[in-house]
Amino acid sequence: MKILLLLSAIPYNKGEAIEVVSHEVVRLMAAAGHEVDVQILIREGWSESSADRERCAAVQFSGVSGVRLLSTIYLGDILPRRSSLVKKLSHAWVVVRSLPGFRRWINSYFFPAMAAKSMVVSQVERLRPDIILSIWSWEALEASYDIPSVPRFVYYGNPNHKPQEAQLLFPDLFDMPVQGIANRIKLQILKLLNQAREIQHLKMMTQCEATANNALIDAQYYTEKGHPRSLYLQNMWPDAEAVPTFGRRADEEDVFRICGSVGNLGATGNTFGLYFLGSELAPRLGVLLGRDKLVIDVFGGGRPRAKVAEVLKQPNILLRGWVDDLNTEIQRSCAFLVLTNVYGFNVGNTRILLAWSLGACVIAHTSSALSMPELEHGYNALLGDTAEEIAALVARVARDIALREYIGRGGYETFQKYYRSEVVVPQMLEEMECTVNEFEGQGMMKC
Repeated sequence: MKILLLLSAIPYNKGEAIEVVSHEVVRLMAAAGHEVDVQILIREGWSESSADRERCAAVQFSGVSGVRLLSTIYLGDILPRRSSLVKKLSHAWVVVRSLPGFRRWINSYFFPAMAAKSMVVSQVERLRPDIILSIWSWEALEASYDIPSVPRFVYYGNPNHKPQEAQLLFPDLFDMPVQGIANRIKLQILKLLNQAREIQHLKMMTQCEATANNALIDAQYYTEKGHPRSLYLQNMWPDAEAVPTFGRRADEEDVFRICGSVGNLGATGNTFGLYFLGSELAPRLGVLLGRDKLVIDVFGGGRPRAKVAEVLKQPNILLRGWVDDLNTEIQRSCAFLVLTNVYGFNVGNTRILLAWSLGACVIAHTSSALSMPELEHGYNALLGDTAEEIAALVARVARDIALREYIGRGGYETFQKYYRSEVVVPQMLEEMECTVNEFEGQGMMKC
């Protein structure tokens, strides 16, 4: 196939999750003999750091047959600059257009990457691909959803409205003032706008021939909302460079070291998970394991929200920032916690795959299985509903090397069977070929 791949991150095998997954897709599709033209749409404007990433990607794929990296589109540099007055008037008009009766009209205010559509159309006309594929990209969907001449296959990880919807349910956690009539009105307006965003997002998504979702709960959501072909396709991650260690290394046997979180500290899921960790879980773990022997490591950049930062101010919780060798840090831990969905924010989660690939013992909230049905309590993870249950599970594996080894091995086996990039990308290609055949009316494969 000739594939036009739309990304919102520069493929980079040492970067964040979206960069790693993008790299894996490009690498493995080219290895399978397909032609892959990569069009990257970056939300921000050009920067030296992104230019460095571009140079790294160019070097990594310079000798890979069939891969062409097209000139990156920086949305921050092509979007029009507006005065303060124009911004206020535009926002008022957006509120009006978000009212029932008007909000089904696609509004570029919610989807700024629509400004790049003409550039994407030009690439389609020039390259004549068999299919447009996008990976975890709001921007790609916005720029390509209504291009009629080629089928579109959308591999999605998080419906556009979902993070804001979760944040608006817990405004105090996300630094949104709620006191006073003006703030309450503002909160209601934000909810109105997000409802319009959801309706318009669904309209855009249903114009795409297929959506493959790395969370089962999202695949079901799009089906329930009327998408004709919404699939569950597992998340993916590469094999770890480190040799899996099941259980924990022998050093620091007098310390119970827990991996409490990884990733951007201010992100939606991490905000929920870190607040739960600091306010509910860490105090209980201190009692069960002893405060003088407990260390909870939090890895990642960014800044936590104000309310979260307060509850993290505990001697047992160490904010480590970005570390040079995250894999080794994870393998030093008794347990790898996944708490991002404790308050109902359920999305696909690459951090579980990272832990599984290293043989780490995963402990998570039971609702994680809504996104990842392969999670099995007592085999590849330990799942709890409450802070009390999760704390008891952590305390149990901290003292039971055999148990955490068993869970680590189960997780590694699950990763190898379902989630390795080499397993998921061929399945994606099969579904894409099916989509192309259906679009062309050949009916060569049953979808």
